[in-house]
Amino acid sequence: MEEFSDFNNYINYMESHAAYRAGLAKVIPHKEWRARQFYDDVSDILIVIPLQQVVHLIPQNESRYVHLIPPNEESHDIYGADISGSLFDENTKEWNLGHLGTIQDLLEQECGVDIEGVNTPYLYFGMWKTTFAWHTEDMELYSINYFHFGEQKTWCAVSPEHGQRLELLARELFLGSSQGCEAFLRHKVALISPTVLKENGIPFNHMTQEAGEFMVTFPYGYHAGFNPGFSCAEGINFAIL
Repeated sequence: MEEFSDFNNYINYMESHAAYRAGLAKVIPHKEWRARQFYDDVSDILIVIPLQQVVHLIPQNESRYVHLIPPNEESHDIYGADISGSLFDENTKEWNLGHLGTIQDLLEQECGVDIEGVNTPYLYFGMWKTTFAWHTEDMELYSINYFHFGEQKTWCAVSPEHGQRLELLARELFLGSSQGCEAFLRHKVALISPTVLKENGIPFNHMTQEAGEFMVTFPYGYHAGFNPGFSCAEGINFAIL
């Protein structure tokens, strides 16, 4: 409980135990901690421009996934991603994504600069089958994601030491995209099955996030995942000294 009270020290503690080698770490708060006392007043949040996700299968792998989607059935997967805002109560002092107390807070405090999703939080409303594609964070920052409520979320991560191997594989699989932009994975449009990673000898880890849990990603740690049901999460980037 005492360790949990200092966010920066806790991240340093995780680093000292080589948590970055997994590319992803879960933090479960102590039982007395609450992000928000009640959620019955959040139903009026308006998602102005929801994303409709359309998945195209690359031909050589189509036979592996075609059984997941019934033939001739249209899929309308709606994802409310990158919604500026926070659901943390203002009086939540510890691990409040709106006030983490990291050096990125100086951007706003001393420079008056707000960069949405980087030093101000984003909300994410997912439904069944919505995904987030393989990517690292902007400027190779850390990220932290808190699951407010809903069904569990599945994450998959490749550690920083194997990031270049994932990039090389992605360039081979998505040749057209990689020729158009060397950093095309930053567009967050490429999904690669863990089965394909395994076949190509790329180590990975997968983890399930439940409501009330945090996930932390590390600099240059690739991660992706999906929602098996409705979920509401909140995320932000951060940096430490």
